[in-house]
Amino acid sequence: MQKKYDKEAITGYLRKTKYEAALNGLQEQLFLTQYKKGELAVSPFQEEALFQIVVYGSIHIYFIRDDGTMHFLSTGQENYLLGDMELFSRRQNNIYAEAAGDLICIAVSIEKIKINFLGTISFYGSFVKALRQKWKQSQRLTQCLQA
Repeated sequence: MQKKYDKEAITGYLRKTKYEAALNGLQEQLFLTQYKKGELAVSPFQEEALFQIVVYGSIHIYFIRDDGTMHFLSTGQENYLLGDMELFSRRQNNIYAEAAGDLICIAVSIEKIKINFLGTISFYGSFVKALRQKWKQSQRLTQCLQA
C-alpha cells in the first residue's frame, strides 16, 4: 500500500464520489491509498484503522470463520465504503478486503472522523444509505450461510 498526498488528485477523485459534501471539512486530512492486485485494503493486522472510499478499481470482501475457512461476501467498486462499520462499532477481526486489481481509495483515519465529524447531520445523511445497503447484504448472507 502506498499513501499519496497530492491535493489536486484527491480533489479530483473526491468530486467524482457521491460523498464530496460529507467530506468537505476533512479535505486537509484526506489522502489517497493505492493498492496492487492481492494487497489487503482492510485487515485486522493494519496498524491504523482507515475509512476509505473506493475511487478506482474493485475489491473483494471476505469473512474468515474461527475454523479458518474463508467465505466470499461481496465485491465493491467505485463509491464502495471501507471502514464504515468501524465508525460505529469495534473493529472486526475476521473481515478482509483484497484489491481485485489496481485500487485507489480516498482515505482518512477513523479516529480523525470520530473526533471531527461523527456528530454532524450531513455526515450521517450521506452514509446512512450505504450502511443500509450493507446491512441488507449482510442479512441475506447470514440467511444463506445458515441454510
